[in-house]
Amino acid sequence: MRQPGATNDPAGPEEGPKKFSRFTPRARASMAVAAKLAGKANPIDVRHILAGSIADDAGLAALALEGMGVTRSQLLELAGAGDVKCGREPGLDELAQLEFTEAGTAAMRACLKAALRFGHNYIGTEHLLTGVVTEPADLRAGFEQLGLTPEGAHSAIMNKIATMTENFGRKRR
Repeated sequence: MRQPGATNDPAGPEEGPKKFSRFTPRARASMAVAAKLAGKANPIDVRHILAGSIADDAGLAALALEGMGVTRSQLLELAGAGDVKCGREPGLDELAQLEFTEAGTAAMRACLKAALRFGHNYIGTEHLLTGVVTEPADLRAGFEQLGLTPEGAHSAIMNKIATMTENFGRKRR
């Protein structure tokens, strides 16, 4: 049963499973973590998306935290979550059933905008984190206390991508 104010159209007009078809496997698993944190009867909020975005230590969002000057534990505390870890990647049909609060929907739209700003045609954990840092008014004070800005998050992620790309190029030679 849908909660008052909840929606299951988090990132635009696409219907059903197609909504999450451009999410990477890690981003899909992150959304499963967000859903688990929200609980079965509750819609996903921006805090759940934040915790989910950094749940996978090997995800780009978690890897870029050092460059942002924040720790995973600081962001998990801000999200009100304990230590979370990614599990299995859910199917697209399962993700299509997710419902979001108004703030969660706004954050998901910001994730899509972040992916487009990066010039990417997919949504990864880095876009989830950047979208969350960009959008939610209710976490803004916490982000400011940590010195985390949308520009800082974007820059740290771009730097991490550049480093990873450079390292990959060296390994292939």
